[in-house]
Amino acid sequence: MNLVQALQTTHGEVRKTPELERVFGLPRRGELPPDLARGMTEVLGGVDMTLWDGQAQVFLELEEVGGCLASLPVGYGKTAITFLAPMVAEAKKSLLLIPAKLRTKTRRDFAKLAEHWPRATAPRVESYEMLSRHPDLLERLKPDLLICDECHCLRNLQAGCTRRFIRYLRKHECKVVAMSGTITSRSLLDLWHLLLATHKNDMPLPRSRAETAMWARAVDEKVEVRARPGALMLLGGGKTLPEVRAAVGNRVFDTPGCVRRETTDVAASIYLSEVIPKRPEEVRKPIARLLKDKIAPNGDECTPADVWRHLRTLILGFAYVWDPAPPEDWMIARKRWKRFARGILEAGDPKYDTELQVANGCQRDEISRKAFDAWVEVRDTFRPNSVARWYTEGVIRELITNAGWETLVWVEHVAVGEKFSEITGWRYYHGQGMSGSRYIEDHKPTSPAILSIAANCEGRNLQAWSRNLVVTPPASGRVWEQLLGRTHRPGQLADEIEAIVVIGHPRVRDDIMQACMDAEYVRDTTGQPQKLLLADGALDMIRTGGAAAPVP
Repeated sequence: MNLVQALQTTHGEVRKTPELERVFGLPRRGELPPDLARGMTEVLGGVDMTLWDGQAQVFLELEEVGGCLASLPVGYGKTAITFLAPMVAEAKKSLLLIPAKLRTKTRRDFAKLAEHWPRATAPRVESYEMLSRHPDLLERLKPDLLICDECHCLRNLQAGCTRRFIRYLRKHECKVVAMSGTITSRSLLDLWHLLLATHKNDMPLPRSRAETAMWARAVDEKVEVRARPGALMLLGGGKTLPEVRAAVGNRVFDTPGCVRRETTDVAASIYLSEVIPKRPEEVRKPIARLLKDKIAPNGDECTPADVWRHLRTLILGFAYVWDPAPPEDWMIARKRWKRFARGILEAGDPKYDTELQVANGCQRDEISRKAFDAWVEVRDTFRPNSVARWYTEGVIRELITNAGWETLVWVEHVAVGEKFSEITGWRYYHGQGMSGSRYIEDHKPTSPAILSIAANCEGRNLQAWSRNLVVTPPASGRVWEQLLGRTHRPGQLADEIEAIVVIGHPRVRDDIMQACMDAEYVRDTTGQPQKLLLADGALDMIRTGGAAAPVP
C-alpha cells in the first residue's frame, strides 16, 4: 500500500472523551428472570397464546427503563408487541407508527390478537407517510407512548416525519418503543436518534451526534474515508473491523432498554440460484446507445445513476418514455444541465456523489451555475408523463418458464408486474398489498403470485411459499433481509427456501456484492444473522460469472 492509499484508507481516530467513558460505564443487562415469557403472558392475560422470550424482554425493558429499542429478526412477532405495549406502559394515549402499506394488514391482525388478549386496548394506528404530510399530527394526538414499528423508516434525519418525531419528543414526556428486523442499514448513525428517543441521557452512544459520527466513520459500511478505531478498542474484542463492530454493538445492545434476538426458529436452509436471460436483438441498440453515449430511450442525457436506472428496465425488454414529448427548449436546457452534472460526477470529487449534491453546489456558487439556472428557469413549464414502451416480451416470457407454479415473483417496476399478470393471468399485488379487492394474505397458498417489492417486502406473512423469483435484485442488504424474510420465517415447513435471481447484466452482481457487505455490517454490529449471508450460492453469484455472463 502506497502513501496515497494509506491516507485514503484511514483518517482521524476515535479519541477517549468524557462521553466515551460515560458510554463505557453504563450498566449491562444481567440474566433475565426465569420463565419470563410465561410469567409475562399470565400478567397480560393471554388466552391460548404465549409470548416469545424476545417479546417478553421488550416488555420488561419498557417497564424498567421506560423505553425500548429492539432489533428483532423478521417474523419475530413485532405486531403482538405493538398491540400489547400500551397495556404494559399503562399509556393513556398510545400511537403506533407504521409504513402506510401495512396499515390495513395491521388492523386485521389486531382484530385477531384481540381474541387472545381480551384485556388489551389497541393503539391508534397512523403511518409515517401521514406524519410527513401532516406536521401537526403528533401535537393534535398528544400520545404518551409512541410505538415505531419498522423504525428504520425514521433513519433519515432530513425526512419530515423524522424531524417531527424528534421535535415532539423534545417538547413532551413520551415513552418510545422502536423496533425493526433491519434496524440499521450501513451506519451507526441510523441508531443515534432512536436511542436518544428511547434512552435520553442514558443512551449507549455519545449524546453528541458529531462524536457518534466519528465512531461511525470507524465502523460503518461504505465509508469514503475510514477513521482508526482508537479508543473503541478499549471495549475489547480485537482490532479487526468485524471485531470492533461487534464490540460497539455489544455495548449498545447489552444496555438495559435495548433488545436483540440473534436467532429464529427457522429450520429451512436458503439457496440462491441465478437465471441469465437471453439478450433480445430488439434491446441491443438502445442498450448500446445508453452505455456509449449516455442517452436514455426517451432522449434524455444521463448521469451515472440514470444509466443504471434505465439499464434495469432495458434488460427486461422495456423503457419508460415521455408521452407527450417535451417542448424543445425544455429538453435542450435539461440535456445541458444533465451533461454538466455528469461531468462533475465523473470527475471524482468526493463532495459530489449525486445530481442533487451538484445542484446544491451550484446554488452555493461553488461551481458554475449557468446550466443549472437555465434548467431551473424552464423546469416547471412541463411535467413529464412516463409510460412503458415495450421493445419485446421475450425476456418476461423466458422468466415465466423459470417461475413455474408455487412461486412468488418479486418485481420493482409496475410495468413488469402488469406484463407478467397480462401474460400469465396471475394476480399482481401492489399498493397496500392488494390485487383489486383481494389482499395477498388471502391469496390461495402456494399458487403463483406477482408481488411489488416496495409494497410487500415488509410485514407480510408468506411462509406458505418457499420459492421466489427476484426479477430486479435489490442493491440493499436491508431490502434483501426483508424480502427473504417473507418466506424464511417461523412457520415455514419446507426444508429449503429458494430465491432465483435474474442476472440481466454483470452490474447486478456488483449490487448483490454491496448487499452482502451491508449484511456483514449488520451481522457484525447487531449480532443478528443475515439471511443473505446464510444463503448457499450468494458468494458464487457475485463472482464474474465467466462466459455465462451476458455481454454489456
